Amino acid sequence: MNLGSLVERVARRAAALTLVPGVTFEEAKSRAGVPLADWKFASKGVRVKSQPGARSFLYWVVYGQTASSHVFVLILRKGEWYVPESETNYEADCEMIVQAYPLTQDLTTLLPRAFKSLLTSLEGPVPAPKKFGVWPQGAGLTGREIERAENGSAVSLKDAMAGAGLVSKAEGQKTQIEIWVEYLDAAALRLNRQVRQGERPSVGEWEYYHVYVAVDGKEYILSEKSSKTLFEGGFLRGVLGYGYRGKKNLTRLRSGLFAAPEGLRILAEGLVGESPALISSIDRATHEWESGKMASTDGFARRVARAHFEASYNRGLVALTMDQAKRILGFPPNTFPSPDEVKKNYRQKALENHPDRNPSDQAGAEARMKDVNQAKDILDGKQAPDGVRGPGSWSRPSNPDPPPPPRPRWEPPKYTKKEGPDFAEALRKANVPHATWKFISARTWSSSDTLADIDGASVQFGYSYSILYGQTATNHVFVFLVYLNGKVDGIRAIDYASFWKASAESYPLSQDIAKLAPKAIKSLLTSGLVGPKAPKAPTRYLLWPEGEPLTEALVLKMYSRGIPLKDVLIGAGLISSTSEDVADRKTQVEMWGKVNRDKAQEAREKLRRNEVKFVESWSYYDIFVSVNGKQYQLADDTVVNLAKNHFISGVFGYDLDQRKNLTKLRGGTLKFKAATALRLLADALTSEPTALVLGLLKAAEDWEDKPAKTAAYRALVAAEGLQDAALWTGLPLFDLFHAAFGQP
Repeated sequence: MNLGSLVERVARRAAALTLVPGVTFEEAKSRAGVPLADWKFASKGVRVKSQPGARSFLYWVVYGQTASSHVFVLILRKGEWYVPESETNYEADCEMIVQAYPLTQDLTTLLPRAFKSLLTSLEGPVPAPKKFGVWPQGAGLTGREIERAENGSAVSLKDAMAGAGLVSKAEGQKTQIEIWVEYLDAAALRLNRQVRQGERPSVGEWEYYHVYVAVDGKEYILSEKSSKTLFEGGFLRGVLGYGYRGKKNLTRLRSGLFAAPEGLRILAEGLVGESPALISSIDRATHEWESGKMASTDGFARRVARAHFEASYNRGLVALTMDQAKRILGFPPNTFPSPDEVKKNYRQKALENHPDRNPSDQAGAEARMKDVNQAKDILDGKQAPDGVRGPGSWSRPSNPDPPPPPRPRWEPPKYTKKEGPDFAEALRKANVPHATWKFISARTWSSSDTLADIDGASVQFGYSYSILYGQTATNHVFVFLVYLNGKVDGIRAIDYASFWKASAESYPLSQDIAKLAPKAIKSLLTSGLVGPKAPKAPTRYLLWPEGEPLTEALVLKMYSRGIPLKDVLIGAGLISSTSEDVADRKTQVEMWGKVNRDKAQEAREKLRRNEVKFVESWSYYDIFVSVNGKQYQLADDTVVNLAKNHFISGVFGYDLDQRKNLTKLRGGTLKFKAATALRLLADALTSEPTALVLGLLKAAEDWEDKPAKTAAYRALVAAEGLQDAALWTGLPLFDLFHAAFGQP
């Protein structure tokens, strides 16, 4: 079946397909009869995978109150669904289920029953929601608010109810504080355009974001002044990291400069012009997480009783004289007892007057025991705290535990900027010689590993690396290039900039490159340049642009897909395609596109002048083909031929920027097999070099499925005869016989 008939078949099938439109959010809301309510909180979306014969869906539960009822709304967003039996395609749609209960019912006991009733109305096992967010005060039930709630704070049900003011916080339940940022795409475009047009000199980083703080699920958007303070002071970078990604619960930070409760205190000091409710909530959370536990009623009573006892005891110390203390412990007034004698008499008196040994006189025993302890303190030289008055004083005693001095106001941490060697310095340290560069591996990214920074400290860095090969007059040169990504260390307040590392090894030019290359690459990777764990050897390589010098920009561009090592050795002319080392290697052909700015501008001008109604995407691309790594640019006439034959759309679809290996195409809808694609490409060439044509034809021959094709030809000849088989296949008799049985 050729491409034209396949496209026609797909079109007929699409015309016969029954399309069932979906229900919008507002339509579902109207059908379910959702009342006007004061919405309080909503669950985070829970995704339920599709069961056999059913659709997958995402659901939310929203709670609100009317004047007389509790209202629960179950919102389902169903995905697309195709039923092959009836050739019906159901678009994504929305459905709502509403349940109401009298407002007189207790919400705490009602919630589990209401959730269970809503979820049992769905088919199959459905997990209950675990995370919730407080609904913005006064906001209606709309699809946009659902999306905002989905991206907002996520807390437990108890915290969400407390944040919405439905219940008071339980004893021992601490305040939860979350912080995150939202990137403003429209504002970023506007601000960048103003800078380009000279309307403003620069843009502050904080102007690209909205900063959100949530207290028990209730969200607040910080003002511009607060956002500026937190950004410029380094607070957000220290908490959220370099990319400001995700949400952070400030009450759960346990290390670094901004660990709780210090981070909460810093946040409160950075707020400018915010609501008193937000500031008081953060202060309350700071106190809760600083003390380690919340103050209960019993705990408060114990602290008050302890304060009264300590005040009374200290006043007794002031009133007691030295002679009275000696008399209480059994010493004559004119003696000077030693510490050992004081300890001995104290133990004796304590045993005599202990309340447990005087059950009939508990109150008197407690008073005598208090006198014994005060007498021992006097003889040991202890004194009452300053400010405690003696007997007869009517003044309130001062607090025995004076409040700590006020903390100094938080100053933004000053991040130390540390920069490593740049590209040129790294090459100089590695003694990389001037060479004629032949090929380089496609940049490979590695996860974080232990690397020594510029001062010798061990820091976790992520990095990318490449292996570069070149030749001097006498040597093979292999270079290991490592690009370490920048990193912000919030704990030590250090901002590490991106920097380079390199190592080089040279070998005599007399050595066989096919055997030397794998060994040299392994030696570089295990040299310890990136720590004790060696990275994986690259599997894809690209030819270095002929005659181009070694520059940082060119190395960073080499990240596309490539070809195997042996193929790039052939493409660079380092070994022959007939060599024993690569005798079984097949030709590798890649194809990709790159936007040509001049062509794109010309296409836009034509659209603006109404010279054309639309522009094909391929018309403003330069198309490139590489054969074993050797790159060729296709002529514009060749690109037009390929577009007419539906080759470009069949291979690339709508993404011409991706790199396609034509030798790995295996067929499918609007796709070509490898040999067919290579021959179509070769037939469409117009003014390209002959080397490209020959390379494509050789690749088509390499990737032809010869055994299967030969068997098919033989079976056809055996069944129909040679002449009829030639008519069926459209091949001359000689060519058919040669394809089926070899040389006649």
